[in-house]
Amino acid sequence: MLLAPWGDLAGQIMQMMRANPALMRRLVCSPPAAFHAYGIYLRLAPLAQTEQYIGLAEYLLASRPRDLLRDALPQADAALWRALALAGPRVRSADDYRRIDAIMRSPARGAALASDELTPGRLEVLEAFGKLDPLVGAAHTTLDGNRERAEALHTALVFLRQVGALEDDRAAERALQGISSQGLSTFVTRRLCRVQAPPLPHPANGCLRHIRSVTALKHLGRRFRNCLATGPCYAIALATGSTRFFEWTGEVPAAVAVEVGPGGLHYISELAGEGNQDVGPGVQALIEAELRGLGLLIVPLPPVRAMYCLIYDVAHDLLPIDVAATAPAVKWGLSASWKVYR
Repeated sequence: MLLAPWGDLAGQIMQMMRANPALMRRLVCSPPAAFHAYGIYLRLAPLAQTEQYIGLAEYLLASRPRDLLRDALPQADAALWRALALAGPRVRSADDYRRIDAIMRSPARGAALASDELTPGRLEVLEAFGKLDPLVGAAHTTLDGNRERAEALHTALVFLRQVGALEDDRAAERALQGISSQGLSTFVTRRLCRVQAPPLPHPANGCLRHIRSVTALKHLGRRFRNCLATGPCYAIALATGSTRFFEWTGEVPAAVAVEVGPGGLHYISELAGEGNQDVGPGVQALIEAELRGLGLLIVPLPPVRAMYCLIYDVAHDLLPIDVAATAPAVKWGLSASWKVYR
């Protein structure tokens, strides 16, 4: 049991202890950082691969763990010792030790030292920091070793910077330092409110008013008493340009969501009056006509749904199982609270 933390090195440790019993106390009772310093030496030091058990045991007894660490990794950062205290209760692989060493010589060093434990998953995220936006490292506490969230934050930061919605990096870093998950959501949402939707091919001058900001979209949702005021998916859709939003100011007021599809195609994905009331096919026809006048190519269905509609009934057995299972939802799915007339 005493040698269990040494994993596949246990046999080598046992032979050295037999050669020099005084080594037992040194290896078994070492604090975490020293324990891993011995592990690194045995994994990576050239001498440890060639020396006989008796000579190796004597050298380990005569050397300080920090000196052994420098023997194995001469280029190691001084903070590597602190990181080894977070490397867990069991000896790591040679590859893991090299990864920890590389991370401690990278911009992710601070994030590594703030970790509870340098698990394999957390090492993966810390390694990814070197390829991501430098500001991602400031939010390491809330990312908690989740690479997908780290990459999501990187993508959001690149997008916000590209559209001019991100303040200077120093202020953004202060805002992200030690941020919580809820705080990160608020950070992104507030900056989405600074984004302006892309302009229309032709200016709106009829009964349609183009909603170009998240703030204006929320005002519209409050006036129409619908989920535009509170649904974050709508704010994201407007800011990223995947959906255009309009207010119809005709005799029967309506809120309109027009999704932007491939090839410049647009289709009305959601349409409702105040309190999500139906507006009728006549109003939809007027809205579609005016949208075409704004230079938008309007189609009645999203392209994906149209293709499924044509292919699914004819070639159900030829579709992959996962596609066949989802096709009815794609084919028939419409919003529960908004009605689009077909």
